[in-house]
Amino acid sequence: MVKNVLFGKNGQTSDPTGNILKVQVYFDQLNYESISEEEAYGAISLLADLGGQIGFWVGLSVLAAFEVIELLFDLCRLGFLWCCNRGKVKQESANLDGRMMSSRKPSLTNIHKF
Repeated sequence: MVKNVLFGKNGQTSDPTGNILKVQVYFDQLNYESISEEEAYGAISLLADLGGQIGFWVGLSVLAAFEVIELLFDLCRLGFLWCCNRGKVKQESANLDGRMMSSRKPSLTNIHKF
């Protein structure tokens, strides 16, 4: 097609001034919009937040460890007290049963109807 414009249909050169088109491009306004990207979360902020989270979770785990230690201590203490008092409770209950058996006399008033 370009060859036809410059040389014509039969191969002879033609006047190119009749085949030129002038295009003017212009802007309605000379304003422009600049778009740029910036980091929303800087490296310093990231490190600070990570340090805060790590401190929070480590502190929480230390508190949990102390709670477990306290629980084990309380369980050991209760187990020790239970073992020490078990003999006393048996002896006291035997004494009470002995007193009750000796003080009871069979009577019809002790029989309850359900």
